Amino acid sequence: IGAAFLTLGGDRWDTVSVREGGVASAPTMSDEGFYNNKGGSPPLYPIPEPGGSRTIGADRSVIQTASLSLLVAKAEETARAVTDLVLSAGGFVESIDLREVSEGVKNGSMVVRVPEGKLRSTTETIKGLAIRVEHESLNSQDVTDQIIDLAARLTNLRASETQLRALLTRTGEIIDILEVARELTRTRDEIERYEAQLESVKSRVSYSIISVVLTSEPDTKVFGIHWRPL
Repeated sequence: IGAAFLTLGGDRWDTVSVREGGVASAPTMSDEGFYNNKGGSPPLYPIPEPGGSRTIGADRSVIQTASLSLLVAKAEETARAVTDLVLSAGGFVESIDLREVSEGVKNGSMVVRVPEGKLRSTTETIKGLAIRVEHESLNSQDVTDQIIDLAARLTNLRASETQLRALLTRTGEIIDILEVARELTRTRDEIERYEAQLESVKSRVSYSIISVVLTSEPDTKVFGIHWRPL
């Protein structure tokens, strides 16, 4: 569906066609931009202003999820560095799982969440802590329709709750009172369930998830010389 904007300029009309939504697709790992280890062209996806909402197009709510697999000197030290970095960015650590794979060597993973406006900068800084970035990905999920649907359901349920409460005060028969009370309880349960779902989706939009896999590079000493086997 196209919209045409006509502006009068001198003796002629200029026509500009606009595609619906004007939405650019999220970058893949083949794109030069967000995850280009060797530098190159600027990112291909929209970069929000600091503190702004991560949206694609007009009023689009998008969940951003980044994934990194890093080769690091020591997994436990890198995990502490990532934790400090995330906290300073206004985020939080969701989980950390480190395990010893050999004597003095630990591997593991962690999941952190940062404000969506700081996803790019935080991810790039985390990559800077690694000896080598072995894998990286960025996924986007548009949840605009889901948020609109949940909000509409809540509006209808709250209207029903108001009507049921009014009916409860006017009902005289015990059997009718019990029936209205049961329906009111069911409606209230649905309202709380949809409220929780809506809050969860909005939280995932506001705070992007970064999953990090940490693999320690072996440091072996042979004849007094430190070496790192491939």
